[in-house]
Amino acid sequence: MTNARPQTDRLNQIAASVAVPLLLAVLSGIQLAVHRPVTEYLLLPPLAVVIYLIFRTPAGESTGLRSVILLPCLAAIAGEICWHYLGMSPHGVAIATLVVLGLQFALRAQMPPALAIAVLAMLLHAWGPTYVLGVFEGTLIIFIAFRLWRRLARALSQRGAGPAF
Repeated sequence: MTNARPQTDRLNQIAASVAVPLLLAVLSGIQLAVHRPVTEYLLLPPLAVVIYLIFRTPAGESTGLRSVILLPCLAAIAGEICWHYLGMSPHGVAIATLVVLGLQFALRAQMPPALAIAVLAMLLHAWGPTYVLGVFEGTLIIFIAFRLWRRLARALSQRGAGPAF
């Protein structure tokens, strides 16, 4: 009897290690082509964490649409609103954090980088659709890549070529 769990953990770690630089290259290319040069790379660190989390634990609670796309986009909106009305102040950051934590609870979604995305909106003085659309495009690309990878991994495991994810 073999223990498939260590092999699956190792394959997930490899997948995450490959997915992070590949998807960051795609996202940075898009950021460079579409967004302002001053802010083009600031969104990449929280998105790198999103990529790592979902590829590292593909069967986890954080891999759904609400966690990967909806929560970060709502966090970006919350950060923009808090910056617009409260400024980059301690109480503004605290309220943005509480809003994102409340959204996590209400949506039953887990994505810790959503907190960073909200605060980043405040740091960038984001106002308008550009920041939220940037978060949406990044998380959508990540989600699609993850789903395609997961479908491929399942197809291979059904053929006996590897463990199920």
